[in-house]
Amino acid sequence: MKYLHYLNVIILLMFLCANAFAETVRLKENWGNRYLSATSKEPWELVKAANLNSAWDSQKWEEEALGNNVYRYKNKWSGHYLTSTSTDAASDIKTAPLNSTWDSQKWKRINAGNGQFRLQNIWTGKYLNNTANANWSNVEQNNLNNSWGSMKWTRSVVGSTNNEGNPKEQRSTHNYGHALQLTPLFFAANQMGNLTDTRLPWRSNTNTDGQYSGGWGDAGDNILFGKAQFSAIASMCVTAYIFKDELQELGQFDELQLQAKHGIDFLLKAHERDSNGDTKSLVVQLSDSATDHHRWLTLEQTTHWRPVYKIDKNNHGSDYAALAAAAMGFCSKVLGGTYPDTLKNQAQKLLTFAKQNRGLGENNGVVTVYKNSNGDEDEMALGALGVYLATGNTSHRDYANTIMDDSYLSMWAGGFEHQEQLVSTLLAIWGNYPDRDAQIRTYFDTWKDVGADLKRTAGGYVLHDSNNWGSSGSVAPALMNMAIYAKAKNTNRWDAHIKSQIDYLLGSNPVNMPYLCGFNTNSNCTQIHHRGASGGANFSGVNENMLWGALLGGVTENDYDFVDDQQNWTGNEPTVHYNASIQAPLIYMYKKHGGRPLSNSALQTKLNNWNGFD
Repeated sequence: MKYLHYLNVIILLMFLCANAFAETVRLKENWGNRYLSATSKEPWELVKAANLNSAWDSQKWEEEALGNNVYRYKNKWSGHYLTSTSTDAASDIKTAPLNSTWDSQKWKRINAGNGQFRLQNIWTGKYLNNTANANWSNVEQNNLNNSWGSMKWTRSVVGSTNNEGNPKEQRSTHNYGHALQLTPLFFAANQMGNLTDTRLPWRSNTNTDGQYSGGWGDAGDNILFGKAQFSAIASMCVTAYIFKDELQELGQFDELQLQAKHGIDFLLKAHERDSNGDTKSLVVQLSDSATDHHRWLTLEQTTHWRPVYKIDKNNHGSDYAALAAAAMGFCSKVLGGTYPDTLKNQAQKLLTFAKQNRGLGENNGVVTVYKNSNGDEDEMALGALGVYLATGNTSHRDYANTIMDDSYLSMWAGGFEHQEQLVSTLLAIWGNYPDRDAQIRTYFDTWKDVGADLKRTAGGYVLHDSNNWGSSGSVAPALMNMAIYAKAKNTNRWDAHIKSQIDYLLGSNPVNMPYLCGFNTNSNCTQIHHRGASGGANFSGVNENMLWGALLGGVTENDYDFVDDQQNWTGNEPTVHYNASIQAPLIYMYKKHGGRPLSNSALQTKLNNWNGFD
């Protein structure tokens, strides 16, 4: 009887473990972008590929992990399992009641690149395939054809962009949860290629850059700048990794995942590898100032040819390659599906390439407006930390500590330039480096106490004392690092400083104006230096569209020097790195002071019905 009891316990644990690893997902094929759908609640009925209907449980599948990348798929509507019916090629796929001994109900996910996978039936060895680029087309199994997009699938966890979490009530002047909720919308406004966030009614797909279509246009300029892009992805994914619990509580983790994935998908396409899987080249910029800067067009209006800039073994750019490695490494711990393995592998390859081909992009044929005044050591270190997080290999962490020997952390923080502040923050959190810990704490104290190279406006805003262009560009990354460190180390030493600066940006300032667009008022953000917001027709005049969630550059000298005018590109222009950096301190303020976002339906109603500035 004792052994029977143990056996029952083991069976129960096996059942619980199997269900602990079940996620509800939708499966979309890559040819016609249609979704795997059950057609009946009756057993042994055909499975088909159909257009998305988000309300249908017939398009939702409980993905039961069996180990070794093998899964069973149970339809939420019928309760039956995805089943192969024959060993023949071109045979039907149906839904059937569970038989735990049948390999015909077990499917192996095999990486197909770019976040896609193939589903191979364990019994037959054949692959799930959509038969036609048409609604309600048949789904069958067939022999492998590497070129068929109909055999490539992506998965999305049901609830992405729909999960509303269980956020805490607001306990402070500002609703930090709602402020955070707005920030992904800025990235939605700047998406290039096929939109993956379609919430903004004034946006539509753009395909102006061929195989490299994707990523984000930056700074309202319709140019994809690799350095700003890769560091923004890295910041976003570090934030999502550190604050995952708070983001899930807010119902916003999936929103950050969605935006990070859009950036990462571009990066995967931009990373060309040879037959051995080693880095061959990396696209680091789409278009340039000479081509696009003088054209005041929305992304949708941009149809002209645009140059593509790459780094390779002859045109070095180790700063770019290492930043891309950081983005991939950090995101491997944030994105699901096949991304973790893909990103871990490619991050390692990029870091190796960067080590073997040192040299700044600006000096080696890569055209960019972003200059690098402090070498590539900080980017190399951040790339190594990305690979460390992805792999757990401590040699990468030690390399980061060794290569970056800065004794002084610049008050110019993050974005397209200095990465040493984030490197020191992460080294202090993830390793036993007392000097790094002391260094970063001193850096935070300098901001709190308004030390060297800083000044405080009469309204309490602390910025660089020679900052004449977009103070948010250094303030937001500094606050990001403070918030990440404070969360990880469980300290409130800099809480008052973080709160005062975030509150200032949200409207607690002498002019009572938030620098986060769409937050509380429409009195600002009427003439942002941003082509999409303007509508593209004129360089001056009131914008046609609200650029929700955009963090503006802000004041440069004092509390009253901000001018809401399209030609004020120093203060009235947002960038991807400003917005990626502000997310962590907003989440940290939510952690401390609460703040409920709008419901998804209320937010969408607001976006759809906004009818211009007051």
